[in-house]
Amino acid sequence: MKKDLTAAFRRTICRRLLWSQLLLFSASSVLAEGVEPEEPVPLERYVVVAYRSERPVSQISPSTSVLTDEDFADWQMTTVTDALQQMAGMTLFASGQSGALRSLFTRGTNSDHTMVLFNGRKLNPGFSGVYNLSLLRLDGVEQVEVLRGASSTLYGSEGIGGVINIVTRQAQGKSVYLEAGGGSFDTVSMAVGTDYRVQDLRVNVGGSWMRTANDEPNHDYEQSNLQVSVDYALNENLTLDVQALFFDALSGTPGNRKAEGFPQMADFQDTCSWIISPRFRIQMGEEIGVSMTYSRSEDTLVGKTTTVFGGFAFASFNDFKTAVDQADLQVDVDFRLGIKINAGFTYLHEGFLQEDLGEFALDRFPADDSWNSRSVFAQVQWDLPNGFYISGGVRYDRYSDFDSPLTGDFRVSYRYPYGNLTLFFKSATGYSIPQAFDIYGAFGNPFLKSEQSDGWELGLKQSLWEDRIQWSALYFHNYLTNLIEFPSVFTPGSTTENVGLAETSGVEFTLTSRPAEFFSLYLHYTYLEADDLDKDTRLARRPRHQLNAGMMAHLSENLDLGLSLRHVADREDIDGATFSQGLVDNFTVVGFRVNWHLRENLTLFARLDNLFDEAYDEVDGFRALGRGAFAGIRAAWK
Repeated sequence: MKKDLTAAFRRTICRRLLWSQLLLFSASSVLAEGVEPEEPVPLERYVVVAYRSERPVSQISPSTSVLTDEDFADWQMTTVTDALQQMAGMTLFASGQSGALRSLFTRGTNSDHTMVLFNGRKLNPGFSGVYNLSLLRLDGVEQVEVLRGASSTLYGSEGIGGVINIVTRQAQGKSVYLEAGGGSFDTVSMAVGTDYRVQDLRVNVGGSWMRTANDEPNHDYEQSNLQVSVDYALNENLTLDVQALFFDALSGTPGNRKAEGFPQMADFQDTCSWIISPRFRIQMGEEIGVSMTYSRSEDTLVGKTTTVFGGFAFASFNDFKTAVDQADLQVDVDFRLGIKINAGFTYLHEGFLQEDLGEFALDRFPADDSWNSRSVFAQVQWDLPNGFYISGGVRYDRYSDFDSPLTGDFRVSYRYPYGNLTLFFKSATGYSIPQAFDIYGAFGNPFLKSEQSDGWELGLKQSLWEDRIQWSALYFHNYLTNLIEFPSVFTPGSTTENVGLAETSGVEFTLTSRPAEFFSLYLHYTYLEADDLDKDTRLARRPRHQLNAGMMAHLSENLDLGLSLRHVADREDIDGATFSQGLVDNFTVVGFRVNWHLRENLTLFARLDNLFDEAYDEVDGFRALGRGAFAGIRAAWK
């Protein structure tokens, strides 16, 4: 009874937050009725994540990838993981079906080595430090930016693998959209959103709800999501923007099908997470910009996990909560001669709580603790004559409970005057502090040190045939030290330790082309070597070969047909029954998409996932979904 009331309470609070915010901003939309919006102004695509300041897409390194709302619509993407899955260097594997936890291995690094931002604000990674990527929706999102490689100099901890930035739309006029769909596995989904600009006020709101039964026992999944973005120019020099994101998800967790006792019919996870973040931006002439940001975020996970060993069942019922307060000050100075300086200060306080909610608290001990950090960083960017560009930065982080790292990066590029060819080079260091679970989990160790990385990359990028063909190739190499490793479950009394030494290297190749107005294609290939140097073995779940490809035929102004392919080969995993590591099967998954634009504001869409009903596990012992058919309708008004 206690666990049922706790879960119900969490879900009630989250839903009230979701819908109260939606009603609040819907009301502001109604009050703005009758005021004529300004005419939309076309904007050039810019990326922020690579330098913490805007830079045109054409000038960014191949280590930075961007997918836009046009890609989301064409390929019917609904979550951030859908977008990441299409990018080179990004490996995502789910421990289950829809709604299950997804591990992200950016260039072979661990899941807690990649930071996730929402309009530049750091999201709460939770007690384990692993972001709920499968729960992050694309409602109201304009683009997803990814910076691969060490990025601690700009963003701090978790910057070993890279950074993901989710950017919402900047309203230029006024629009509303409604979407509904459903299909296999008793899936039902709905989405609604609006974005408008009224004089100096811009508002973007997107909300969604979905439910599915999946096709494993006790794997029902339900989620609600809301994002709100408000931008208001107080005067010509001062702007206030407020960002808010909420999501609530409940999923059954049957466990690994190879494990004793499968399926666990009473196990579940209930997640509630939110962030609210105001920011003031001050522009002092054309040369100096100052931004001051505060963020408050909370992530709560209530769940039950049952482990059966030797015929005996051991159950834990836990409540994990992580609360983060963060304040940022950034100053951008644009000097003459193409020189820009970004510098800033960050204060971060992270508190966490772990409670065993079961009747017999034998397997977990309560934890109630916190830590904080103070950080300073500076970066210089210099656009030199004759196509050269140089940037360099340094950062110092002082932690209350961990070692205080000093990191840096250096980047240089050269744009060849003929052939539209650009050469890029980067050398950088990164780090990641221990997560709360590393310290207070089942094998916790309070004396852990920060994980560190040292790496470099070299890449080429070219645009041909009036930008109808774009390709890039990049080689990267990283050396990682102090990696945190978990002990074997068969070693009584052992704890998590800093014993890991690892090396990752590989090649990322991307190609996008639109040779004709009626046809487009993409191809992203990653070759990866990821080795545990301590054990002289490969790192688990890092495939040597990964290929993502797709082609879209625009048969008319009203009809689009798309075909996508995902191929994963030559990887090792941990056996779900024996816990030994070995090679697992390759898999190839094909998808089919149809978009039928009935009118300018009305679209029917349909898709077939896993077209050939491939039987495969992304994580050993967790069966992926079979073939599924889905369809829906979207109406939009401007």
